[in-house]
Amino acid sequence: MIQFDQALFGHAHFILGNLARSLWLGLSRALFASTPLPGFAGRSLQHLQWMSSGFALAADLTLLSLGGALKRKERLSARLGDILSELYIASALLKHFADEGSQQEDLPLLRWAMADSLIRIQRAFSALLHNLPLRPLAWLLRIAIFPSGMPFKAASDQLDDQLARLLQTPGNPRDRLTAHVFSSNDPGEPAGRLELALKAVSLAAPIEKTLRQARRAGQIIGDSRAAQLNSALELGIITHTQTKTLRQAEQWIDQVTQVDAFDGLTPQTRQAVQEESQRGVA
Repeated sequence: MIQFDQALFGHAHFILGNLARSLWLGLSRALFASTPLPGFAGRSLQHLQWMSSGFALAADLTLLSLGGALKRKERLSARLGDILSELYIASALLKHFADEGSQQEDLPLLRWAMADSLIRIQRAFSALLHNLPLRPLAWLLRIAIFPSGMPFKAASDQLDDQLARLLQTPGNPRDRLTAHVFSSNDPGEPAGRLELALKAVSLAAPIEKTLRQARRAGQIIGDSRAAQLNSALELGIITHTQTKTLRQAEQWIDQVTQVDAFDGLTPQTRQAVQEESQRGVA
């Protein structure tokens, strides 16, 4: 009996402690939570401490109120599982970032991934609290975990764009992210052709920008891509080396985007199709 009392009161003490901690973290937005990490990573760890405390409180009180019925309410238990899964994923993200030396080049990746995990956690909490059958418990949990509202937002369009550019640009961040992914520079491999095409397009991107600006300014003329390149070359807008870079990029694009190849096409027909396609893209 003494051991039972100790276990019971110990668990009650744990729940009350989590209640107080969740309320404090919610009121302060976890600003005063201790963290060994600096900068954005440290702030993210504070957010995870807040959500972890809230999860422990929600899991205990939900199980206490529903008992064995929680097993039958699969959507409620699944939402608790979603929160726990995202907490693990977000923790792994922070550890990976720290293990890689907290590279500032990787910060957009971390910002996007943390925003995604935190908004998923928040949505799971919102769905859980909205569907708890015991409404007073739902109100108590909402006040304890989110006393000043739900603060997390999805990644902004600007961050989406920054991330997309980072993933499409050959460099250290992309290499670190794909370190354990199969990669090849063999043009005989489909993955190799994609990688070589990406590198060629990246080299050609600044030259393409120069051409677009020249077209808008009316400096170069020509209906076809070839005529425009010749015009730009004659005017000194681009060099012979840059022209070669553009043509190589076009060749790689043609290789990786071919879906149906018809060997019977004449060179004139093939050239006309390519020019029409390029005119549509431009």
